[in-house]
Amino acid sequence: MPLEQPPIDINHGDKLLHMLAYLALGLLLERAAPERFVPWGALALLAYSGVIELVQQQTGYRTGSWADMLANGSGILLALVLRPLVLRMASPLSQRQHTS
Repeated sequence: MPLEQPPIDINHGDKLLHMLAYLALGLLLERAAPERFVPWGALALLAYSGVIELVQQQTGYRTGSWADMLANGSGILLALVLRPLVLRMASPLSQRQHTS
C-alpha cells in the first residue's frame, strides 16, 4: 500500500519535513550526549539517514533519494549551527535543577 505525500501545500514540502526531522533528532542527540555530538553524533545521524534511504529502495513501494539525504544533512548541519544557542539555553536549566 503506497504512502501518500505529506499534506503540505509547499513546493518540496517533504524535503522541509526531512530537514525539520533531522534538526529535531540532532538537537535531541545534542542534549543527550553534548560532549560526543560533534563529530560522532552528527556523523551517526548522517549514516542513519543514508541507511534509511538505501533500505527504502529495497521495499518495492518506497524510493530512496539523494535529495532526501541532502535535506536530512541540512537538518543536521542546522543542528550544528544552533548548537551554541542550545547549550546556552540549556545551561540555566541544568543550574536550576542542581540547586533545587
